Amino acid sequence: MAAADIGVAMGSGAASSILVADGVVGSETLAPLASGIRASRAAARAIRWNQLRSVVYNVVAVSLAAAGLVNPLLAAILMPLSSAMVIAGAAGVERRVRREEAPAAAGASGRNAMEARSPEAGSFPGEEAA
Repeated sequence: MAAADIGVAMGSGAASSILVADGVVGSETLAPLASGIRASRAAARAIRWNQLRSVVYNVVAVSLAAAGLVNPLLAAILMPLSSAMVIAGAAGVERRVRREEAPAAAGASGRNAMEARSPEAGSFPGEEAA
């Protein structure tokens, strides 16, 4: 585990592996690990989308302001809108993760959680079967 990029130990594992692990799964299944992977992918998508949306908004807004097409008072009022769009996009991550969790949990009944959600099966959101 010392040479790995990331180490995960099961909660009932050896004390030494729990101490050096980057994360510890407290349950007897790997379902929390799959949930964490889905949540991190949803967060990464939200970050990319927020960056794109913020850059486009700021390029348009600054260009209009530099050309003198926007009243300075209106520009001052609209300036925080870029930050508000980023916050709104980030707030939707948990909602999306919870919505994706429900079908994944239902589909994993009776099967190993990692087999039910493996990338090879194409069950991660936005992923296709290999």
